Amino acid sequence: MIPNNITKEHLQKAIEDIDKNGIRQGRHSSTYDLVYGGKHYPPKLVISIANKFVNGSELDSNDFYGGKGTPAFELLKKEGFEIIAKHDPIATLIKDYKKKIKKTELKDERYKWELLDKFKGRPNLEAVDLLEELKTIDYNNLLYAMSKAVIKHLATEKPEEVRKLFTMLFDETVDLKTRFTSFNEESLVIYRSLGETLAHHQDERTISTYLTFYNPKKYTFYKYSFYKALCELLRIKQAKRNEKYIHYLALVDQIITDYIEKDVELIALVKAYIPDYYDGSNHLLLAQDILYQMLDKNEVINYWVYSPGANASKWDEFYNEGIMGLGWDALGDLNDYPTKKAIKKKLQELENVTSTKQNDTAANYEFLKVIKPDDVIIVKKGVSELLGYGVVTSDYFYNSNREFYQKCRSVDWQLKGNWKIDFNLPLKTLTNVTKYKEDDNTNYYDKLLSIMEGNEMKDTSESTQKGASFNQILYGPPGTGKTYFLKEQLFEKYTIKETSISHEKFFEETVSDLTWWHVIALALLEIGTARVNAILENRWVSKKASLSESKNVRATLWGTLQMHTVIESKNVAYTQRQAPFIFDKNEDKSWSLLEAELKEQVPELYDILDKVNNFKTNPDKVIKNYSFVTFHQSFAYEDFIEGIKPVLPENEAEEAKDLGYIVEDGVFKLLCAKAKNDPDNRYAIFIDEINRGNVSAIFGELITLIELDKRQRAKNALSIKLPYSKKEFSVPSNLDIYGTMNTADRSVEALDTALRRRFEFKEMMPDYTVIAKEDVDGILLSEVLKRINERIELLIDRDHTIGHSYFVNVNTTQKLADAFNNKIVPLLQEYFYGDYGKIGLVLGKGFVEKIKNDKIEFASFDYENANDFKTPTYVLKPVGSASIIEAIELLLGEAEVKGAK
Repeated sequence: MIPNNITKEHLQKAIEDIDKNGIRQGRHSSTYDLVYGGKHYPPKLVISIANKFVNGSELDSNDFYGGKGTPAFELLKKEGFEIIAKHDPIATLIKDYKKKIKKTELKDERYKWELLDKFKGRPNLEAVDLLEELKTIDYNNLLYAMSKAVIKHLATEKPEEVRKLFTMLFDETVDLKTRFTSFNEESLVIYRSLGETLAHHQDERTISTYLTFYNPKKYTFYKYSFYKALCELLRIKQAKRNEKYIHYLALVDQIITDYIEKDVELIALVKAYIPDYYDGSNHLLLAQDILYQMLDKNEVINYWVYSPGANASKWDEFYNEGIMGLGWDALGDLNDYPTKKAIKKKLQELENVTSTKQNDTAANYEFLKVIKPDDVIIVKKGVSELLGYGVVTSDYFYNSNREFYQKCRSVDWQLKGNWKIDFNLPLKTLTNVTKYKEDDNTNYYDKLLSIMEGNEMKDTSESTQKGASFNQILYGPPGTGKTYFLKEQLFEKYTIKETSISHEKFFEETVSDLTWWHVIALALLEIGTARVNAILENRWVSKKASLSESKNVRATLWGTLQMHTVIESKNVAYTQRQAPFIFDKNEDKSWSLLEAELKEQVPELYDILDKVNNFKTNPDKVIKNYSFVTFHQSFAYEDFIEGIKPVLPENEAEEAKDLGYIVEDGVFKLLCAKAKNDPDNRYAIFIDEINRGNVSAIFGELITLIELDKRQRAKNALSIKLPYSKKEFSVPSNLDIYGTMNTADRSVEALDTALRRRFEFKEMMPDYTVIAKEDVDGILLSEVLKRINERIELLIDRDHTIGHSYFVNVNTTQKLADAFNNKIVPLLQEYFYGDYGKIGLVLGKGFVEKIKNDKIEFASFDYENANDFKTPTYVLKPVGSASIIEAIELLLGEAEVKGAK
């Protein structure tokens, strides 16, 4: 029964309570809505809560009936509330889903069921090698690429700490919120301990995926975008940060109970499409798939132009921390303001003005309510400079531990640099430019992103769409992360998974790594005894020919067959034979493969044949479309392009006349051949320490061919005849060249002359923000490095400063002492040619000692100006864990150290 003392005032208070706390779990209305202020509420819940305000407790939903004609319905109508019939959004969702999967038969989504069937219960925390265990799990696209990269990085460096993280996450005796929060926070602590400063990507989506793979009977996949859409569909309030997945699971359970379990048609359909993976007993993944397919894919990505602080003053800090922040710190937490109007009113109060504060209000409100994960943030400085861009990865959060800019969102920053533009950017701190247009065909944000990516907006030619060639050299002092940047930022761009290649591509990759005798042997394995014409037509040899630049494949074939003929052959007189000896020529001029010899000398050839014939992709194997080389004084043209290499006699007793020579391709020429035969993918060569080799001699005639406009199919394409092979050669347009260059090296000048016009040069100087929070016994290592570099720059130049990597992961006095003894001091000895006095000017008395020589007496001998040799000399003082802090204090100056502490 409904108490007769409930009034309109009590009902209004109940509605306010629902606005504040959301609709109680399981208390949605399936038939009618109460409409008030343009919003919809469950009628029975409003009456239940109203009773609390008049009689002290909420009514149970079973205490009274709802619906048309009931006392509850009449009470609401009497008090002037509008009651309307409603459609059931979840029922409509499932109805549309069934229509869709009747057409698609779940072909695009079945992989999720397959993965869980294959990898359920993983990772196995008892595995001896946790990293290898994680590598064998195929998370596919269910995890962000960076999420997978970070967890594998952590497992590489700190495997046992990561094992403890997963053990805690899978411990069902602990509540889910605690497990989520702990995994997120503790993984970040481990990541920071490794010197990493960017976002660690172990968010709710990532953690939910780990849980789902481990226990798919209790958990399912989650993504914020369709959780948000579901809350909007049900007109309920989202949960707080780190509680959204818990709320999402509760909603999923309710959908399963109220809809899926009762829908016989739905269950039968899904069973029919994926009978191997779905038996109708566990509906968690089905519920997720319904929400994903029906709600997620219509999510619109917004693009924002954003200024990180006044004149972009916070950009380096935000980039390194993987966040974006907003000022107006006096406002405090934006969650304290229920409406946009409330933000505006507070801003007016703080500044004691009556103006609308329209832009400031909009920036704060949009930062809180409108920006969402997957939105793109384009960073600017002033109105004519772009600094980079990134992708939002979190909801709004307030970080009270920050001194300023406490309003935050996590961002996966994708690019950082500096681009001057000849037009004006929006003036505001934060501007949504999604709908801005340059013209009928170009979005404004596309123009900005293209400028930063280095692409021309209007050029839609085939070569532009596939990507222009790129020549770049990273240069700077030692230890600034040049090689690290290549490995961490660029290698992945030129790497593809084996699962993404076809059987034909796999075959081509296999053949490209084989020699001529390999492919001939494989051909004869397939076709048996055959003449040269038949061998030429075999797939192994014909593919090798297509990848080769040989102009006379027949001659190459004859030469190879004779070179690897068995010694006792009666029909081959060729003297310059070379192992393996596996072929023989018959009386009828056909050729045979001696399988007994093959099995003894090259048994692995059978494995190669089996892998190609029974091709199965390995999800953990990657195809590297790049080569990495390091230049040095002995590196030559013959190693890089091509050269004549000797074929040594098998028997040392053979006469010198049996010594033969072949033309062998170098690393760059081999990579060019691969790139030329695979124009749809990009390739790269990475040259570390490019200035340590004789660049002019190594590149030779390539110094012209590598120019972007001289590449194959470019405007001024050129080819040349190589000196050894006498073959035409050109550089493909889908091959990029990267180099690193140490500016402290003394061979820099020659490199600048040879390559400056052909390469873009990117400077990498010491980045003090990387070690900004690193300290040992209260001494900030960034301040130590700054002081050292200031002195080096004055004594030599900025090209000889010291990079931040020397202090990365230096967190104990012993490590600090080792860094100086083993790295920094030897480098300074090289810089100053053993002038220890200058090293003393840089490091101070703690590292260099001055020795007076005035007490040394020479032998009795008449030598003019003998006393001139008694000038003071300087010697190095080794430091240890006990003395390093005192030495650093002398380096910095005692007052500065006390201030830092």
